Amino acid sequence: MGATTKEFRPGSDLTLYLRPLLLLTPSHNSTSDGILLLPVLVPVRLLHLQFRPAAARLSSLLAPPRRTPDAGNERVFVVARAATMTISPDTIRTAIGVVGNGTALVLFLSPVPTFIRIWKKGSVEQYSAVPYVATLLNCMMWVLYGLPAVHPHSMLVITINGTGMAIELTYIALFLAFSAGAVRRRVLLLLAAEVAFVAAVAALVLSLAHTHDRRSMIVGILCVLFGTGMYAAPLSVMKMVIQTKSVEYMPLFLSLASLVNGICWTAYALIRFDLYITIPNGLGVMFAIAQLILYAIYYKSTQQIMEARKRKADQAVAMTEVVVDSSAAAKNGGHY
Repeated sequence: MGATTKEFRPGSDLTLYLRPLLLLTPSHNSTSDGILLLPVLVPVRLLHLQFRPAAARLSSLLAPPRRTPDAGNERVFVVARAATMTISPDTIRTAIGVVGNGTALVLFLSPVPTFIRIWKKGSVEQYSAVPYVATLLNCMMWVLYGLPAVHPHSMLVITINGTGMAIELTYIALFLAFSAGAVRRRVLLLLAAEVAFVAAVAALVLSLAHTHDRRSMIVGILCVLFGTGMYAAPLSVMKMVIQTKSVEYMPLFLSLASLVNGICWTAYALIRFDLYITIPNGLGVMFAIAQLILYAIYYKSTQQIMEARKRKADQAVAMTEVVVDSSAAAKNGGHY
């Protein structure tokens, strides 16, 4: 008798267990081949039928209970998920850098009232050009530091210091316009020396240092020195404040802007530690606090000095009027 063939129905239990093994045989449609595998498949099937109910009960016990989400729970879930979202340090650093750009711009613009006063009076009086010349040098060095050939990915450093260069050059031009003699010559010499120095540093660094790390280190050290000089420049004004007991020539707005700017850039440097930015701005914070302390100490004495000066000026005007009136009376009496 010829062997009868029987195809396994897809989806049947026997097909489910035979299929992986029948694929290894020459003919997966042969009943005789399937019969040869029955001693292996039958115990497996019996074990499956035996433990399937228990496994189903266990999985139902271990599965978490299903809850129908309502609007309140959904809102709580969204809030909790938003609270657990992490913000990368680079994002925070960039945000602080943008704020630092804003505060630095305020710092650069803070001397505007001073130069309006100089413009109106036509004289620089006792104002010093040292802070503005020092700030210009600092800006030029930081622009050099932020160049892609020196320290890549420093666009925030370039933008604010490039803006600062233009602002400081405007201040210095006004200072030169309303000064004369030795004061003007000294400012011109300082300005020429700064431009020559920065140009020489740029040429030497770009030609002799061939890696970004080495270029950043050299220019960064110089930035630390001149950045410290920029923040320390008001020390000369602080000395005059102590000697005269007057803060008339130490603008409060400039000191406040220096403090806020130093705090922002110090935080910016500490998030992803940059020693070259941390040192000058940390010192700037200390110098700004010292200026504010002097302002608090000598504010009352400054008001007294200014009031005494005003009274003296009024008395001088009154005496001039009396002399003029007397001269006019004498002249009229002589003609009478």
